Amino acid sequence: AAPKEEAKPAEKPAPPPIQPIPPSQVFRAADELREPLGKAEAAAQPDPAVEEVERRLSAPRPAASRLRSSLEPARLQEASAREIVALRQALGREDLALADAQQVLEKRTTLQEGVLEDLHQRQAIWALTAEGARKERAPEAVVRRIAQAEQDLKRAETGLRARQDRLLELQGRVSDLRAEIARSAAAVDQAETALDKQLFEVESAPLWRALWTPDRRGGLAQQLRQALREAVGDIGEFLADPGRLWLHLALVVLLGLALAAIRRPVAALAVEDESLRGAVKVLSRPASAALLLSTLWVDFPSLPPTVRDLFLVAFLVPMLRLLRPLVPDAYRAPLNGLAALFALDRLAGMAPPRTLLARLAVLAVTGAALLGLLRGLRRGGWARLAPGGIWGLATRGAAAAAVALLSASLLSNVVGNATLAQLLTRATLTSATLAVALLGAQTVMASVGAALLRIPAVRRRPLVARHRDLLQRRAAWLLRVGSIALWALGTARVFGVDGSVAAGAAAVLDLRLKVGGLDVSLGDLAAFAVTLAASLGLARLVRFVLDEGVFLEMPLPRGISTAVSRTLQYLLVALGFSWALLASGMEMSRFGFLVGALGVGIGFGLQNVVNNFVSGVILLYERPIQVGDVIGVGSVVGQVTRIGVRSSTLRTGPGAEVIVPNGTLISAEVTNWTLSDRLRRIELPVGVAYGTPPERVIELLLGVVRDRPGVLAFPAPEALFQRLGDSALEFVLRFWTGDFGRWEALASEA
Repeated sequence: AAPKEEAKPAEKPAPPPIQPIPPSQVFRAADELREPLGKAEAAAQPDPAVEEVERRLSAPRPAASRLRSSLEPARLQEASAREIVALRQALGREDLALADAQQVLEKRTTLQEGVLEDLHQRQAIWALTAEGARKERAPEAVVRRIAQAEQDLKRAETGLRARQDRLLELQGRVSDLRAEIARSAAAVDQAETALDKQLFEVESAPLWRALWTPDRRGGLAQQLRQALREAVGDIGEFLADPGRLWLHLALVVLLGLALAAIRRPVAALAVEDESLRGAVKVLSRPASAALLLSTLWVDFPSLPPTVRDLFLVAFLVPMLRLLRPLVPDAYRAPLNGLAALFALDRLAGMAPPRTLLARLAVLAVTGAALLGLLRGLRRGGWARLAPGGIWGLATRGAAAAAVALLSASLLSNVVGNATLAQLLTRATLTSATLAVALLGAQTVMASVGAALLRIPAVRRRPLVARHRDLLQRRAAWLLRVGSIALWALGTARVFGVDGSVAAGAAAVLDLRLKVGGLDVSLGDLAAFAVTLAASLGLARLVRFVLDEGVFLEMPLPRGISTAVSRTLQYLLVALGFSWALLASGMEMSRFGFLVGALGVGIGFGLQNVVNNFVSGVILLYERPIQVGDVIGVGSVVGQVTRIGVRSSTLRTGPGAEVIVPNGTLISAEVTNWTLSDRLRRIELPVGVAYGTPPERVIELLLGVVRDRPGVLAFPAPEALFQRLGDSALEFVLRFWTGDFGRWEALASEA
């Protein structure tokens, strides 16, 4: 095969040829130079943003010096997981600041390059003009004006060129610093990899020996002072950029005000509705609920380690205030104990790593947590009081797993593997606290949702009035699933197995099936299934909201709402199927094969299916039959309760549901009693004895239905003599009613 030619970049259009300025237009052209010279002068002026970048690059920075010393190979080899996280955050902040500076410099340089290019173009024009003036021996005034213009252009170019050289120098310094940060980040990654490999290695002396051996980092008092210095440094670094703190406080205030606003209406509703008692307890502490909910928006990984730990400890207070009134008395003591142990563990994590102070702190927290769990698992303990079913089994299983992990942490700490001991203790307590915090957030959101659904302005809406319980159950299910997913992700992250789990999942999803020309991976199939399922769920949700909520509040013609909702549902399903194909990576050119196969299937055995589907589309848009109509098909008479893609459902008077193919409703003769209105004529045959005056009979019959509720005055009721029967005079009473659903009761009453 011939080698492919490399794609050439698109060439810029050639600039127009340079023409000299005629002597008669020199003065006017010189006057027109004021604008480009002004642009060049403005571009050469100092830019505050560039000056700020230059100042930051030139000023000595203690934080950068500390970071550089922490990145020395000897320090990296002994860095703990906490220090590695802090280093990665610091490098990320430095790189982000340098990226912003680089963008400022590039933007200013691009602006100056455009002005320089314009100056070069004008210099060339005026150079040709000067040469032409010399050849033509132009007047001296013209020559002087040309020389002045060339001098002005040269001076503007010189100043702008000097400024641009400075910008390019700054760009080079920024680029070198970013390259240094990239190398440092790679060194930090290597240190983290080495730390992971050493996780199951004994890196310290056994505890009984460490108690009597002097620590090279000093005594306990010196280690404590070092921990305090590092904590103060993290707090100072966070307070140097207080924007995130103020934003979080603003969010807490807004949430607190919103929860306080609905507290009193919900309390009034709870007097009659006992299901709102839990919501009242939650809303009675709006500040605590707002603080707990605001944790969902905190970007904890980006915070300095000490600040992150202090944030987490601070959020224990609102969590306890909210959950204590909601949990049984037997679980309040374990809840308080978990919060205290989590706080102690976070404070213990501030100690210098691999020091005696850190090991003793972790040992104390591990021992206390282990004792609490063992007390809970004994007969009559709090873990044994958990209700039956899957949640009780999960609670007892989690407690047993925590005992195993904490026992391993205790043993590791004693023999000298302090890193593994700290990881196991911290991850176990964090996972348990995360589960409780998510349970609290779920309780708050479920309570607020239940309260909102019962506020008079909301519950009057048709969607809420008809399906409030369903909406509440689905919302609770979504909150539960979301909480479990967040807990699983958080637990995997704190145990450090999230990368391994992601790699394993990627390996499984990358498994491929190759049969002939078919090449598909498990990931492609999963993407297809997930996208299609999400699209189908969205289509059903949209139709449900439109049919049960939006359209009930809009005065639409009969049948329009069903047509619109079904059309949107079909469009979303079609789009979802297309998105699923694209997500699976299937080439659309191969889709023609599926279309051909579908055509063959229709030709051989799917005629009825396609016929019923097309008939359903006709019913949807022509609207001869609508949901709620009373129709007769053959010997079946009933009310239409559903018009589906393939068939429709009729509910007969005795309560049976009859499935009728849509093709039958289109091709067969159908009687629709309620197509244009819900009027119904009632006929009652009456027989009277011979000798009765007919006029009197007619008068009595009309008097029976005249002014009766449910009987229409127009068309007017009528009573007619029909025939002479074998044993009676036969009359008929006819009258109309607009209440189609009660025509049989009206006939009986008459």
